Amino acid sequence: MAELDPELYTVAWLAPLKIEAQAALHMLDKKHQGRFRMGRGNDYVFQAGKIYGHYVIVTTLPAGQEYGTGSAAALASQVKKFFPNLWFGLLVGVAAGLPNLTQSPPRDIRLNDVLVGLPTGKSAGLITYDLDLTDEDKRCLEHLRTTDPRDDKKRIEHTKGGLLRDSSDWILEHRDFQRWHDDEEARLLWIKGDPGKGKTMLLIAIIDELERQLEQLKRPHQQFTTVLSYFFCQGTNSVLNNATAVLRGLIYLLGVRNPSLLSHLRKRYDIAGSKLFEDANAFFALSEILGGMLRDSSLSRVYIVIDALDECETDLSRLLKFIIHNTAASPRVNWIVSSRNRPEIEQALKPAGQNAGLSLELNADSVSDAVKKYIDFKISKLPTLDDNDKVQVRDIMRQKANGTFLWVALVVQRLENVKSWHVLKVVEEMPADLEEVYARMINRPKIT
Repeated sequence: MAELDPELYTVAWLAPLKIEAQAALHMLDKKHQGRFRMGRGNDYVFQAGKIYGHYVIVTTLPAGQEYGTGSAAALASQVKKFFPNLWFGLLVGVAAGLPNLTQSPPRDIRLNDVLVGLPTGKSAGLITYDLDLTDEDKRCLEHLRTTDPRDDKKRIEHTKGGLLRDSSDWILEHRDFQRWHDDEEARLLWIKGDPGKGKTMLLIAIIDELERQLEQLKRPHQQFTTVLSYFFCQGTNSVLNNATAVLRGLIYLLGVRNPSLLSHLRKRYDIAGSKLFEDANAFFALSEILGGMLRDSSLSRVYIVIDALDECETDLSRLLKFIIHNTAASPRVNWIVSSRNRPEIEQALKPAGQNAGLSLELNADSVSDAVKKYIDFKISKLPTLDDNDKVQVRDIMRQKANGTFLWVALVVQRLENVKSWHVLKVVEEMPADLEEVYARMINRPKIT
């Protein structure tokens, strides 16, 4: 039998178990006939071949030797000594932990699926690649969905004319946000302020920043161990103004972005079906499901963002209790919520500590500067005004805006329907009080 040259082989495939070696050998494009010259006492099994032109050695433990991390390490050490020109080695197992057909729902693994293990503590740290949603998963998500928060975010941005970075990025540099982001003990940040102060757009800026950070961590086909979910409450929309809807939206986005988390949902859904989301106990069932997702051992960090808590008109107190409970129970979860200055919300969030609140009124300088930039941007988009008129309109609006984005938006909306020679007069007569502006907009006389 021909003698094989160990110096030719550049890739080592370590397959400690016989069944793993058999699978590896089937992957070879060509199996080399012959054997290596072995020293006395070296009873490891080496088999050789080629894959895509690469010289590959498949090595396994001798029959009868007990498998473990120690024996696998010894095998790797021996391979490195015997094959001097290896570029890299692969230890390929048989997907420990998968398939698991006893869990509910069963977690299967199919051809072309890949599993990578990053063990931490008692967890195998399994990270799945290309484990697609099953038909049952998709049906479950379809019944769960009342809205897709990603679409709500796009709608809000479109309605408000888009996110102006110059008016929102200050929040990302704020010490309270930085502490929330970096300090493991600061798990809740409540952004509070009067109507029209730009709370929603600040949260959108935060979401975009977190999305950007997650994108940098992204790997092809890999499910994240750090995930983000969010929800925008809206008091005038019955689909978006109750605590159950908030939980449904958060669970939906978590499930879409990390399908492995759907096992927490499917345990209940497979028994109850769509009624799980609709009966009188829906909030309590969904609370348990979301709590399980947030504590899932596969996750290293979870970001939850909820906008406009004050517009959650049904079961707000239950939602606040859920947030506080899970802030304490789930140390890997960071919450950001926003609302108007409401005493019942402040009282409910007190257990999170005094440093949990970021008041826009107490950051009036930052908000005022942001509003000025917003005014400059909006005025620059009024094509009918010459430069001199733009300066005058800008100065008047800066004096009257009182750090309120909504006031600016309403006034600009009014100016878009006014002839250029009337713009200055309209701005001068516009009241500084937001409620009076509302009234003026509703009952405004026609100016041509």
